[in-house]
Amino acid sequence: MKKIVLSLALFVSITAVIAQNVPREMVALEIGTGTWCTYCPGASMGADDLLANGKFVAVVENHNGDGFANIYSNARNSMWAIPGYPTATFDGMLSVVGGSHTQSMYSNYLPKYNGSIGVESPVAMTMEVEQTDADYTVTVEMIKVGTITATNIVLYFFVTESHIQHNWQGQTHLNFVNRLMVPDQNGTTVSFAGGDVQTVELNFALDSSFPVENGEFVAMLQNKTPGQGVIPGSYPVNRWEVIQTVKKGVIDLTVDFEASATLIEKNTPVTFTNNTTGGYIGVPETYEWFFPGAEPDYSTDESPTVTYTQIGIFDVTLIVDRGGQIDTIVKTDLIQVDPPVGIDEQPGAIRASVYPNPSNGQFRVEIAT
Repeated sequence: MKKIVLSLALFVSITAVIAQNVPREMVALEIGTGTWCTYCPGASMGADDLLANGKFVAVVENHNGDGFANIYSNARNSMWAIPGYPTATFDGMLSVVGGSHTQSMYSNYLPKYNGSIGVESPVAMTMEVEQTDADYTVTVEMIKVGTITATNIVLYFFVTESHIQHNWQGQTHLNFVNRLMVPDQNGTTVSFAGGDVQTVELNFALDSSFPVENGEFVAMLQNKTPGQGVIPGSYPVNRWEVIQTVKKGVIDLTVDFEASATLIEKNTPVTFTNNTTGGYIGVPETYEWFFPGAEPDYSTDESPTVTYTQIGIFDVTLIVDRGGQIDTIVKTDLIQVDPPVGIDEQPGAIRASVYPNPSNGQFRVEIAT
């Protein structure tokens, strides 16, 4: 009997290690909206405020009945069976129907976010992007690390655009507008029956007029098994569980900086200008600088000024955290600090003699106090 109990305990332990869910990368926040909608500004502001407060959300705003609606946004709104505008869904499991003309829906959205981000996922997912001019190849790798009961799984890929200047309902811009889905609004079917690691490659082109600095890529793995019912509430919304979500800026986070001078004398101040580009849109950005040989030798300013008080050759390191996406650059041997050049000041009068005068091109200088 002891052997049986031990074997069972070992089996349970091994199974627990093998079937180990992973943290959720992003909460998928989809909003059914329209520029004609009186109460949709609150939904837009709520999404922006989640991001501004450092929440890990991938936002897709699906427009209806306006110039920003398309086959992709209409298909998503139909899938959710939007009961009214605005409607926000959180990982397909929670929803908020309704909004405000003037007030952010942040306080309504935050509990839904908190109830979603802590739900671990049975799939680890990554996204890699290769670009040649306007042509893109996106590779999404999905690794099943836990138990999945879904029998119909679909990978949806979105291209969103932000910072669109447009006057609507007292607002002046639009963010995270669903512009494109690849390969289309039906997504790509994914099955783990053939193995725990599945890879989907997506090839597409962006129009030359698309402002890549304002774009994001969102990859969402969703359970489309029929029979999931509706999300409970006064206005029911179709329930379609989101298994895992990742996102990237169309221009990925690229950390860089420049120095006002690199060959200096001791006790010389140097200003470092942050030139970081790309990454997630609408999120806070923090900085960590490391300056060996300088005072201060550490800074969290965006573009700090430090003074080099030690002689030598020094590296400079910058770490940028943009909404949870972190990148680092180390510029080795960037700053060379030399001893001061010149004549030290001496107390009292100084007498200098130069001879011969006139000279033939060679002369001597004598300095005496």
